[in-house]
Amino acid sequence: MRFKKTAASEEAIRHRKTLQYYDSIGALVEWDWITTFTFGHAHAPGRAFAEVEAWLERVERATEGRIGWAMAQARGEFDGRLHVHLLVTGVSRLNFDFWIRDAKERFGDCELQCLDYPAAYYLAKNGLAETADFIFGGKLSGLDPAIIGALRRRGFRWPEIARVCGAGVGTVKRVYNVWLNRPRREQQQHG
Repeated sequence: MRFKKTAASEEAIRHRKTLQYYDSIGALVEWDWITTFTFGHAHAPGRAFAEVEAWLERVERATEGRIGWAMAQARGEFDGRLHVHLLVTGVSRLNFDFWIRDAKERFGDCELQCLDYPAAYYLAKNGLAETADFIFGGKLSGLDPAIIGALRRRGFRWPEIARVCGAGVGTVKRVYNVWLNRPRREQQQHG
């Protein structure tokens, strides 16, 4: 007896792959903060990313070390406003209350929380696997999964790819696996 694909079974498979995607991003590093910045209708995505990255540079200077982040954008379902969703690592020692006030002064409509539940929950709550790819920055920059995949297809070994990306072999492999586990629709759109 063969399994017959139905719309419901395909939806269940897509949902399972989406949850795997959330779990793999959540497991990349120890995430400290989750953030959502909401911008007005006139904000272009590039400008919003630049403003958030400038704020992250200030945060990084305050840590006197390197921080990392995963950033994605989405448009609100009902109002169409631009939202920048952010996971941040390397900031656990900062004064959280100060950075909440700073973010609200700069961005107005924002939400900044210490991550006291799995990052996968935050991603699922915001449906990010459905709407956006993540841009990695800070100590996670250089981890472009498409480039990692291209290097793998050209026969590069993991240690060589890690040197190119400026990260450890384990981190490079995890980022690449996150990309491989994206929901099917995302893979078709982005190659």
